[in-house]
Amino acid sequence: MKSILLHYRLVFFKPIYVVSSVFLLIIILLGAPFQYLFPEHILILRIFIFSSIFLLAFLTFSRYIWYIPKYKKEALNLSNEELEKKFPKLLKIEKNAARFAKRVSDYNNWLKLQLPLIASKFNEQDPDYKEKQKFIYKIILKFQIVQSFLVTILMACLTLFYYFMVTIVVSTKDNNLSVIPNFTYAFITGIIFLVVGFAVWIWLNQSTIKLIQVIRNLLTVSVEESKKSFKSIFLRFYLPKEN
Repeated sequence: MKSILLHYRLVFFKPIYVVSSVFLLIIILLGAPFQYLFPEHILILRIFIFSSIFLLAFLTFSRYIWYIPKYKKEALNLSNEELEKKFPKLLKIEKNAARFAKRVSDYNNWLKLQLPLIASKFNEQDPDYKEKQKFIYKIILKFQIVQSFLVTILMACLTLFYYFMVTIVVSTKDNNLSVIPNFTYAFITGIIFLVVGFAVWIWLNQSTIKLIQVIRNLLTVSVEESKKSFKSIFLRFYLPKEN
C-alpha cells in the first residue's frame, strides 16, 4: 500500500524539478520589482517574467505528464519491501512525518502528515486487501490527473497575481509599469487571478483531506462501506466507476 500512497512523494519531487522551479520563481519574484529600478529595460524584464511564468506552468504540467504513467506502472506492482529497497529515503520520510505530526496542532496538516503511518498500517493478509488496494489506486490516480491541471492553474494564477500587485505598488501616475495601462483594470485583473487561485487551492486542499479520511477509514471498514463517505462534492468526483 505504501507504493500507492507514498509514490508521489518519492518520485515526483526530483532535485532537477525542484531546482528549476525555484530558479523560475526567483526570476518572477525579482523581475517584478526590478521594473521600477530599471524602467528603461522594462520590455526585457516583462519577457523574462512572463516567459518564466509560462515555463513554470509548463514544467509543472509536463512533470505530471511524465509522472502519471510511471505511477500507473509501479504503484500496484511494488510491495512495501520492494519500495523500501528502491527508495531508501522512504524511512526518512516516515520518521520525519511522525516527528512533525507531534508538533502540529492544526487537524488538516496533522492528517496529511499521518499518510505514511496510515500506509504502513494496512495488513497485506487482510482478505479485502487487494480490493482496497485497487480502490485506493483508482481514486489516487484520478486525483493526480485532476491535480495536474489544477496545480498548473494555481501556479499561473498566483504568479500573475503577484506580478500585477507588485507592479501596481511600484508604479506611479506618471509611470505605469503594468502591461495593463489602466490602474483599476490592472488591479481587478490581479484580484481575479487571486480569486481563481484561491478557489483552486481550496479544491485541492479539501480533496486531499477528504481522500485521506476515506483511506484511513479503509483500515477498519470495507470498500463498499467506505463509498458511503463519498457524499462530499470533493469526493464524488473521485469515486471510481463501477466495472
